[in-house]
Amino acid sequence: MDKIVEKVIWDSDFFDMNIYKIITKINNQGQIELLNNIMEKKSIDLYYYTLDSKDIENIKLLEFNRFYLVQCKTSLELNLGDYQNNALYKKSNNVTIFNNCKFNIKDLYKLSRQVYEKSRFYNDNNINKDKVKELYELWIYNSYYKGFADKIYVYVDNSEIYGFCIIKNEAKDIFRISLICVDKEQRGKRIKLYSR
Repeated sequence: MDKIVEKVIWDSDFFDMNIYKIITKINNQGQIELLNNIMEKKSIDLYYYTLDSKDIENIKLLEFNRFYLVQCKTSLELNLGDYQNNALYKKSNNVTIFNNCKFNIKDLYKLSRQVYEKSRFYNDNNINKDKVKELYELWIYNSYYKGFADKIYVYVDNSEIYGFCIIKNEAKDIFRISLICVDKEQRGKRIKLYSR
């Protein structure tokens, strides 16, 4: 019966908590009671559960049982051929590839605060806020120094970094943005954060 949950090893180790994710659809009170029994048996500190935002009945069931929403997740897809021809977007000479010799990685850490303060980790009252800051700094560090990303693009104006985009090439012609941040004062300018 324990197959309805699975331990999230990396998160558990990093946050020094016993974190599990629910890997089956929860749709009745009996399953909630089973989860509570597993939580007690395994001394679980935190469950992650992802479901469709249109699943209103299950959302009500989970909220009634003290689950709470910490993030809405969205996946977007873009055809770059169409994007390059879109007159609404302008190519910017201010976008360049991050180089730690020319810029300071601490500038990316500082900017990332505008992202992590909106994250599911930061919005979860069970997780230490200082650990969330550390998580995002580690994410950026590993992306640059340990090859977790293929490119980090930065938007620079007057030698200041006002935005960054961390990109990983996952397959032929498929790129994933793992982390993106634009300074709140620079948003809405429709700057392209990539080059060909």
